[in-house]
Amino acid sequence: MDILPEFRKRIQEEYSADIELLHFGKSEEACRRINSWIEEKTKGKIKDLIPNGALNSLTRLVLTNAIYFKANWKIQFDVKFTKKATFFVRQREEKRVDMMQMEQQLPYGETGEYQILGMPYVNDKLIMYFVLPKEKFGLKDMMTKLNAKQLLHSFDSAVQTQVEVCGRPLVLTKQPQKRSSNRNEAKVETQEPAFLAVLMKLQYDSWAANRKDPEQFILS
Repeated sequence: MDILPEFRKRIQEEYSADIELLHFGKSEEACRRINSWIEEKTKGKIKDLIPNGALNSLTRLVLTNAIYFKANWKIQFDVKFTKKATFFVRQREEKRVDMMQMEQQLPYGETGEYQILGMPYVNDKLIMYFVLPKEKFGLKDMMTKLNAKQLLHSFDSAVQTQVEVCGRPLVLTKQPQKRSSNRNEAKVETQEPAFLAVLMKLQYDSWAANRKDPEQFILS
């Protein structure tokens, strides 16, 4: 299979990626090579992404993407404020989990349907956004309505606000698969194969005026 030079050039320039030729007739060998690449790029956190039998002599191209991200929060949670609280997995199912808490000046915004909270990392180059539906079990419905344009507008509209990140009940209605994530008071570590909804954006240079009363945002 011939790869267009323009395609090779663009993935190298825009994604710092490259193309590797594999013999898909030797499917097990090709599978091992791809999986070893994923395992290497995610520091051993994700293994066997491509199952045996998924490739064969008819396979012509496999596009693979993996992300390994580990960084400290710019404003770290104080472990002494972490406490047990109720986490709603789904309707009629809940469990007690550790909830981190803080009150700080953070990028915050909201619409009639959801809240957005920004958590910057050290060096101020990246910021992770959390999107929380206001309806208790409204995540699935919110995801069907939101699009990239709306999210980007919400990020741009966020202002530096006194926010209370607290341990009140939090709801999870959809769980992503093939993801390993570890978040604690000091840092976040996540590994993602292919594409998942991890929302990050470059930090703003400046922020709008502060609000007086802290807004509440629930984060586990």
